[in-house]
Amino acid sequence: MIAVRVRLLDVPLERDEGEYAYAGQLLLQGVPPYAAVYSMKAPGIYGAYAAVMAVAGQTPRGVHLGLLASNFFSMLGLFVLGRRVAGPVAGAVAGASYGLMALSASVLGFAAHATQFVVPFVALGLLLLTGSRFVLAGTFFAVACLMKQHAAPFVLFAIVWLAVDRWRRLGLPRFLAGFAVPILIVWAALALAGVFPRYWFWNVTYAFRYATSVSWGEGLGSLAAHLGMMWTLTGFAVLAAFGLKHRFLAGLLAASFLAVVPGFYFRSHYFVQILPAVALLAGAGAAALESRFGAGAATAAVLLPAALVLGGEGSYLFRESPVEISHRHYPGCPFVESAAISDYLTAHTQEGDRIAVLGSEPQIYFLSRRRGTTGYVYMYGLMEEQPHALDMQHELAAEVESGAPRLIVWCHVRSSWLQQRGSPTFIFDWARGFLSDRYERVQDFPIPPDGDVDRVEIYRKK
Repeated sequence: MIAVRVRLLDVPLERDEGEYAYAGQLLLQGVPPYAAVYSMKAPGIYGAYAAVMAVAGQTPRGVHLGLLASNFFSMLGLFVLGRRVAGPVAGAVAGASYGLMALSASVLGFAAHATQFVVPFVALGLLLLTGSRFVLAGTFFAVACLMKQHAAPFVLFAIVWLAVDRWRRLGLPRFLAGFAVPILIVWAALALAGVFPRYWFWNVTYAFRYATSVSWGEGLGSLAAHLGMMWTLTGFAVLAAFGLKHRFLAGLLAASFLAVVPGFYFRSHYFVQILPAVALLAGAGAAALESRFGAGAATAAVLLPAALVLGGEGSYLFRESPVEISHRHYPGCPFVESAAISDYLTAHTQEGDRIAVLGSEPQIYFLSRRRGTTGYVYMYGLMEEQPHALDMQHELAAEVESGAPRLIVWCHVRSSWLQQRGSPTFIFDWARGFLSDRYERVQDFPIPPDGDVDRVEIYRKK
């Protein structure tokens, strides 16, 4: 699994990775979160990326080395936890099966999403929790939530588990104290940096509207579609069913499902958060089969699900190039082309020059190592049918005008805007007029497979 991850180190960054890397890059320059990147993502992932890049370098390879390390520690934590709760066989199966499932293309396992960084902290938190190290357990669960807010159900699971266990109930106040301290420290740091109001708007006010905009019908349809795409992992799910009699792990599975559900936005990588529970249950199931039928039955029960993944995803795991992987999973997105776009920006600007990207392509800022004149690195909020959309468009326009960027990147890419029928159109009218008056087009980059429609244009000051 490590060998495959090494092979995938150079997969081009996608949008979420680009955002985290850009914010982490700015953090290394002393720019606090939310000062130059407006996003409803939790601040911890920016710190994680900054730490990774400080060691491994500010490149896609450096980012993916961080993913490799995160995955390794997740496997190690689940191995120790599985061994503690269900025996040595369970531990070995849990660690190995998680590593394989988390690598699957069905959960976009090649990309360093925040969900991949949630898992090691949840695994270590659970390990400390079962070892009655309540303060440290709470701290690790807090860090998991700072990586991604979706980790909150794991905290609820820990609280319920402590509350119903009469021997561990006294540890609940210590757990809550350990959880509260990192959250308060981060909030205090954001307040001292002067970005707390912006953080609160994006992480609470806007995030609430975003999370409540999908209907039950739409959500269930999306869930069914994503589960269908995860067919290569069904073997591990079947094996996990044999471990459901373990109440601790069954409760963890329920919490894991809740971590995937919020907002009914079922993105492929959200399902990474359910994989630790499935892996632990698969380990418990293998241990139960070994106890009843012997080592041969347990070995076969593990090898069959692994063979399903390796056989069903063999091309992705062993043959496809990083470029082919990006094009197949993100058709019509300028992720591969972002390297050439960024090289052009770097070659035609000087260090310290500002640029602007009109489109949801934050990886361009990161790869070019040029700071934007606007904090709007995503255009999606500007296109949604929500009360702040038009104000956001006006703020973006004002920040670009006042920042007077040397170069402007205009992404005529459908996936970069996701314009809806009722989207305000002010930003498009403004951009056409502003660019026509003050800038000239100097370079085009067609984006396959439909380069006549999807393209990226670069403009420079007249």
